[in-house]
Formats: sequence, structure tokens, C-alpha cells
Amino acid sequence: MGRRQRKQQAFVFEYALIIFKKFPSLTLTLNDFVLNGSIPFQNDTLVSAKEISLAIDLSSVFKSKINVNKIYLDHALINIQVDSAGKANYNVYKSSPPKQDNKADTASASLGIEQILIDKSHLVYDDRSLPMKINARELNYKGSGDLSKDIFDLYSHVDAASVDFYYGNKAYVLRKK
Repeated sequence: MGRRQRKQQAFVFEYALIIFKKFPSLTLTLNDFVLNGSIPFQNDTLVSAKEISLAIDLSSVFKSKINVNKIYLDHALINIQVDSAGKANYNVYKSSPPKQDNKADTASASLGIEQILIDKSHLVYDDRSLPMKINARELNYKGSGDLSKDIFDLYSHVDAASVDFYYGNKAYVLRKK
């Protein structure tokens, strides 16, 4: 088995459902997580992380709508790519056709994300349609707000050990904290 196959197996089998790690939330943790980008970036990593956790509001487990309210990423690579035609690698969600109203199927889940926490990670944002590139190392991010609303305020705190900023293939900022 090749290295890539082992990583995919780790994603499939290495998870934990933990109640007390990020109490009072029920937490699903995936270790050695890898997600590839969408076409034309299907061979490139969009997100990889030593650990990614989704926190579920414990009180919502007993209701008809389960609320995933926090996302944690630890030691991640976040690699956002946009080609010169404006196609982005983060369009990875495949929607399904709307289901007919079924009264028996009342359970659902929502992404009422209230907080995003990213620790000790590496962010690359490369938008060749602008052309602009940002490279942030040892990134720590804490964002909060109600992202389930159509219009929301996102309060963010970001720090990084070093950041590079390029525009038009020219470096404007290199290795700045």
C-alpha cells in the first residue's frame, strides 16, 4: 500500500467521539485529516491537519436539529488556490437534489458555527486571477460570530510567526510577524 492510501485509511479509521475534551460540547475528532480540492485542483491538498474537531452543542443532540457550533484545527495546512479563470479549490461540497417533504425524517444537522479555532497552522492563499499570494506560517486564528445567518459579524484575532504577501508576482511583505 502506498503512503497516500495509508493516509486515507487513517482518515477513515482514526477518529474519536469525545464528550469531555471540549466540554460542554460533544466532540468528533479526526486525526491525520486530508481533504483534496475540487477540479481542477483534485490532486492538491485543500486542508490537512494533525487534528480536526467538530464540536456539537450537547443540548442539541436531544433535539430534532443537531448544531455543529465549533471547528478546531491543529497543526493544519490550509491551501486555498484560485486559478487564472477564477475557479477555486474550496468548492468541494456536492449538493444533492432537494428531497420531497417526508414527515418521518425530522432529524437534521446544521452548521451554526459560532467559533473557529486554528492553532499552529500554515495558510497559503494563492489567487492567480488577481494575482495575489499570501503565505502565513505558525498561524493562530480565533473567529467568533453566528455564521448560520445570512448577514453576520465575524470577530477575528489572527497572529502568525511570519507572513509573506505578493501581488503581481512582486513581494511586498516578507517574513513579517
